[in-house]
Parts: sequence; C-alpha cells; structure tokens
Amino acid sequence: GAHGEGADLARLQKFRAPSVAHGVRVAALWASAKIAGRQPVGKDRDAARATVSRDAELGLNDLNVRMRQTAVAVLGEAGDAGAIAPLLALRSTSTVEVLREQVDGAVAAIRGRKDAAPPATTGELDARIEGLKTTLDALQERMKRVEEQP
Repeated sequence: GAHGEGADLARLQKFRAPSVAHGVRVAALWASAKIAGRQPVGKDRDAARATVSRDAELGLNDLNVRMRQTAVAVLGEAGDAGAIAPLLALRSTSTVEVLREQVDGAVAAIRGRKDAAPPATTGELDARIEGLKTTLDALQERMKRVEEQP
C-alpha cells in the first residue's frame, strides 16, 4: 500500500477475493485503495479505481458486517462511479444505521471526487507552446504546398 505501484494491483488481486481470510482481504483492499489513489490522474487512475471497486463491491454482501463496513470505506476512498449503485443497494437493504450512514458518506465522496492533474510548470507550458508552434509551422507549409498545386 504505502510503497506499492500500479502493477502491484494485479499481484494483490488474489488476496482481495472473497475466499481469503477476512484480515488478509481487508489489508489487501486497503493497500489496493492506496495504490489506486497514487496512480497518475487519467486512464491509469480510472482503471485502478475500477479494479479496486469491483473487488470491494464483493464485500458489500458479505455476512460479516465488518467486511461490509470495510468494503464501504474502501469504496469511499477509491471507488469509481460504478460503485454507487451497489452501495445504494446495500443501503436500501441494511438495517444497521451506522452502515447506512457510512454508505451515504462513501457515495458523497465518490460523487464529490474531483481528480485533477497538478498544474503545469512554466517549463512544461513553454515546451507545449514550442511543440504547437512547430506543428503550426508544418501545417502552414503543407497548406502552402497544396495551394500551389494546379
């Protein structure tokens, strides 16, 4: 979790399975959630969150209330939008008020999540501008050649 990288999500998959002992499964889900949160904003983070979400969702129907609570908390931390429907389904069937409140918090966290790339540095912006200038020059040259053809 604290030191893992994206490739470790696949390595942890077998430990997130419902057949694994509760303590191991909980540790693997939390480690996976932390890894997902550290992925670069965009496709990598979205894919990591989807992976963690699908595995955590399996815990929402667990007979062990602690596993259900862990699944809700993990989804609140790293769940994707696809986790909202299973969370709301749990909320509608749960008689445990604390769990229902946790579901509300997790859904609010998912809906309010705003992943944003860090602002570009001056050097990155300058490099982008230079790249755009080069592309523009090439397009203008190409357009000139096309216009000169009979």
